[in-house]
Amino acid sequence: MQRLLTDLLMVAGLLGPPAGIAVAMLRHGLYDIEVVLGRAIVFTLLSGLVLGVYLAVVAGVGTLAPGSLGGTAAIAVAALLAAAGRGAVQSAVDRLLFGHRHDPYAVMARVGRHLAPASEPVEAMHLLVDELRRALRLPYAAFTGPAVTATSGTPVPGAGWRIVPCLALGRRVGELHLGRRRAAEPWTAQQRAAAEEVAARAATLAYAAGLVEDVARSRAHIVAVREEERRPLRADLHDGVGHSLAGTAHQLDALARRATDSGLADAIRVVRDRLRTTVGDLRTVVNGLRPAVLDQLGLNGALRELLAGYDVPTCRCLVTAACAELPASVEVAAYAIAAEAVGNALKHSASGRLTLTAQVTAGFLVLTIEGQRLRHPATPPRGCGPAQHERTRGGGR
Repeated sequence: MQRLLTDLLMVAGLLGPPAGIAVAMLRHGLYDIEVVLGRAIVFTLLSGLVLGVYLAVVAGVGTLAPGSLGGTAAIAVAALLAAAGRGAVQSAVDRLLFGHRHDPYAVMARVGRHLAPASEPVEAMHLLVDELRRALRLPYAAFTGPAVTATSGTPVPGAGWRIVPCLALGRRVGELHLGRRRAAEPWTAQQRAAAEEVAARAATLAYAAGLVEDVARSRAHIVAVREEERRPLRADLHDGVGHSLAGTAHQLDALARRATDSGLADAIRVVRDRLRTTVGDLRTVVNGLRPAVLDQLGLNGALRELLAGYDVPTCRCLVTAACAELPASVEVAAYAIAAEAVGNALKHSASGRLTLTAQVTAGFLVLTIEGQRLRHPATPPRGCGPAQHERTRGGGR
């Protein structure tokens, strides 16, 4: 019994350290087990390759030319081929397990190739983050910034991620978040260099996205301010200058009737006609600034006015109350789009019923023009269908 206990203790003492080391390597990544595993795979593949080539060469030489100088040369050539193939196999296994972690330039080249199809900085940022995750074989990669946010993959629970700052013109424009595959994963100098190179490219895209957003915001503000300024300008020209010129034309008309000299009366009438032409031109300019129907009826009434007076097709207008609180620029654009769409539907479709719908959805004004052909009693049901369905979107936040 004592000898058995002694043997068990000896076995435990012998197996304990190797078992502990194995748990530490597999569970906590001691000694960078992924690298060791990759090298073990390479060693196994090369050993099998060398052994297979060696056995094949020895068997062939033993059969064809046993003990000859050519057989020895063939064995030497096989050994050289195996040695030359080791680097290629090592690179293939490294790319399979670790991606291009140890080659920053390869990461940048791969990321750069996949950014070419992007049409705008935001789309390019999503492509960059996705390709970076694939190039480094990461479970998760993301870019967060005030102008753009892009994510790819899912972070490993409890593993966390590394943060790489992105700087453009000395200003921090965002951060790259690179997810770890495990909590104690090593962070080599090559991996850090690759991440910093990609972070520089991401910073440029984020800065460009911010500029694009600023330009779009400025353009929207300019359009809104322009339309808001046109509204009082139209009122001043129409109600002030227009009425004054029209009154002057009436006074000239009365003066021409009281004039005793026919030549003077004709001259006054010529001036009167020119003044009336000027009033007509002024009204054209005023209507070009902003449709008068918008000031008189608002957008809701103006859209209903587009469909008023038509017996064929039967017209219906559905406008929500939120459409009455839109900016002036949106009202002008929406009215122009709706007028064009309704005109096309009336001219080019055989619709028996026409419906215009206007509603605000998620901060956007959505205009829908639907035309439906009515069934004729003599027409089979299968021959009927919608004459035209035209959907026009326009709006702004």
